[in-house]
Amino acid sequence: MEQLEERAVELAGQIEQLEAKEKVQQDRIDKYGIRADGIDKISKEVSAEVKNVKAAATPIKSIFGGEEYVKVKKSEWSRIVATFEKALTRNKLLDKYEAKIAELEKTVDYLKTRMEKFANRIKEMKKFLTEKNLLHEFLYLTRKPEQETMQDRIDRKNAEARAKNKQADQDGRRKRGIYEHNI
Repeated sequence: MEQLEERAVELAGQIEQLEAKEKVQQDRIDKYGIRADGIDKISKEVSAEVKNVKAAATPIKSIFGGEEYVKVKKSEWSRIVATFEKALTRNKLLDKYEAKIAELEKTVDYLKTRMEKFANRIKEMKKFLTEKNLLHEFLYLTRKPEQETMQDRIDRKNAEARAKNKQADQDGRRKRGIYEHNI
């Protein structure tokens, strides 16, 4: 009976983990689903533009009986080429940044797992220190030293400068052959 209860608790934990994973996957689907919806909306708007371009093009039969040609005004052709260039640039940028985003998401996931492991390790260390009644001593050893006030810092720097100048002065006197006992 106890084994069944343990197994039930274990299965409940696994179900919770699977539900969490499913939620993460659904969030990703929702996140990238926006793009799929956007493509449908954009394609409807683009279809009107394509109809205008098709209306501007005039099919011409080939003299040699091959494939038909299309005659397009110079202004329409320039507009078509400009639109094509923009679309290619946009697609390349989109691919580039989607790859970067995917790479960064992997890095974030990796760092999250590392942080979780680090947090668990800290909990284990804290538990150990608590069990051994060493937590207070550990916190005492790892405390931040008292922060130095600005006046303390100025005084310390001045003392260091005086000591350096005194040493330089003594070194200079020695080089010139002037010793304190001669004075």
